[in-house]
Amino acid sequence: AKQWKRAEDDLRKFEQNRANRVRRTWTKRGYDRAPLPPALFADIATYWYNNAATCLVYEEWGADSAHVNWWSAPPEMCYLPFGLKRRWHNALRPLVEQWIGNVELEDTDLYGLRRYTRGSTLMPHVDREETHAASVIVNIGQYGMDEAWPLQIYDLHSGEMTNVTMEPGELLFYESAKCLHGREVPLNGDSFVSLCAHYRPRDAPRWFLEEKTEALEWDYSGLPYSLGDAEEQVGSKTRTFVVENTSPASGEL
Repeated sequence: AKQWKRAEDDLRKFEQNRANRVRRTWTKRGYDRAPLPPALFADIATYWYNNAATCLVYEEWGADSAHVNWWSAPPEMCYLPFGLKRRWHNALRPLVEQWIGNVELEDTDLYGLRRYTRGSTLMPHVDREETHAASVIVNIGQYGMDEAWPLQIYDLHSGEMTNVTMEPGELLFYESAKCLHGREVPLNGDSFVSLCAHYRPRDAPRWFLEEKTEALEWDYSGLPYSLGDAEEQVGSKTRTFVVENTSPASGEL
């Protein structure tokens, strides 16, 4: 136990040093919530619903990896066809570009649909500097939740870690190579499904060594449409997501 605690402490210091290496930032807090356009959410959620039973495989983690508690709650990944990955990557990019002040971005990574199960945790970490400048988490589904599963993320403005919760149909923009982020509270629910996409400034692999720019602020007050009863996501009653308004209000993505 002492050896494992020492390994965790070393990992936290390592991740903090990685975050400190990144000089450039774009936004005031380093993260913001926003609504996912309904048509895009329907596209992603439909694929998940139709393929979840057959597409999931356990992710491979090294025996010395402490980022995820893979030994007790191994995460699963639904890997995607290349054409579908490209379509979703392209669709999310302009939303992220708008968030960081209309900076032209290029695609770097989009892995697939990841499902965390009961008891899952994720140690605070930052992502790769060269490829993960501006990123987005899309929450696809939450099943059998006894309580919300917050993301702990470093707030650039307050200088403290803060809890952020999400609903299916929402996304979270975040400067993932700069802001430490993780989920240290064990998942108290059956499963939590998300998609992550990552970008960097076009033709700027060393973007993180540039000076930071003016901090941008983002205003968000919740989803501008309804996705229906959250319990219906399980699929026992219906496959339909109810959308009252077909698009976000003017000025909201």
